[in-house]
Amino acid sequence: MTNVNNDVNATQTGANGYQPESTKIGKQVNGEAAAYYKQVALNMRKARRQLNLTQQQIADAMDIPRSTYKSLESGEVGIYCFHMAKWSLVTGYDIRVITQGTQYDIAARLSRQDLVELVEDLPVAKYDTIVNLLKAFKD
Repeated sequence: MTNVNNDVNATQTGANGYQPESTKIGKQVNGEAAAYYKQVALNMRKARRQLNLTQQQIADAMDIPRSTYKSLESGEVGIYCFHMAKWSLVTGYDIRVITQGTQYDIAARLSRQDLVELVEDLPVAKYDTIVNLLKAFKD
């Protein structure tokens, strides 16, 4: 849905009942998407700060302008799979770190019992890898 009056602060109720928010470029997104972008942005910022890197350093490594990275990290624009993959390679974090706390957070959907059942028969090395991954999500 595109904002037809070009007033980026205006919101209109869409056909699906959502009240869309306007992005930096004037396109409207529904509340669910806006919440997703904000959480992804928060996760990206948190990970970057844990690595003690600047936005410029990440942007340079991803071969994108700093302004583009800033827009991704602020939640002003949505992140594409292409940028998720580049971000993961640059930071060393699993892509799932970006979606932590969103409706697409797969790790949050598993109950403790589900998790125990999934890992109880794994070899020690794989078990240790899973534990380290879960610790990364917790931090």
